[in-house]
Amino acid sequence: MAKRVIDPVSPKTSEQALAFVRRMQKAFPKTPRTEKELAALRKYLARFTPAELRAVGRRVLSDLMQRPPRTIHEGDLPPTPMVPPEPHRAKKVSKQPRSARRRAGGP
Repeated sequence: MAKRVIDPVSPKTSEQALAFVRRMQKAFPKTPRTEKELAALRKYLARFTPAELRAVGRRVLSDLMQRPPRTIHEGDLPPTPMVPPEPHRAKKVSKQPRSARRRAGGP
């Protein structure tokens, strides 16, 4: 059986992906619209390997889909409440059977 080839670029953490996105937002604060701006964006992205871009994209998508990141440490999440919130009460329902209720248009 052939060995599976693993991508040589290590998986990115949420922090690394966020840093990548922040640097890109700082370099390009507005959406490139002209050919000159698009060329500058392509030149910026050409500094990274396709594997690096895939790793960042994979992490961003997994964070957007709210998959728990692998970099959670104890104390990162807020504590759970000791007392659960009170449930909402249901609306009161008339105790009369449906046949005994008055109709809007009838006597």
